[in-house]
Amino acid sequence: MRMPELTPATPLQVAIPKRAFNALNLERLRAHLAAIGSARTRFEYNEHHAGIGKVRLTCTVHIATGVVDELRVCAGEAEARHDSETLIACAEAVGSIFKAMDVERDRPAGSSSHTRPAPN
Repeated sequence: MRMPELTPATPLQVAIPKRAFNALNLERLRAHLAAIGSARTRFEYNEHHAGIGKVRLTCTVHIATGVVDELRVCAGEAEARHDSETLIACAEAVGSIFKAMDVERDRPAGSSSHTRPAPN
């Protein structure tokens, strides 16, 4: 059976560390998303059913790559401040997003990913 390909519009759910989410500059992220033409695409976040110390993101793969870019900027800022906890949380968040993409890519066609975030 052929596995589906990820497209920029593929929906994704992922739980990331709250510390990494709090480090995100949402205004800078929104500006980035607007610049790449994704300002109106679904991007939701909440702590409901995300797990302790986590925030659940619901977005497309395209938006998730923008979040990864922003997390990398946040990690650089954390490193400059010698804030190892935020740096580690950002690295964990990037890994969680990539893992969620892998899980979604490997999911059989026709099944839904919107029941629970990908495991970390």
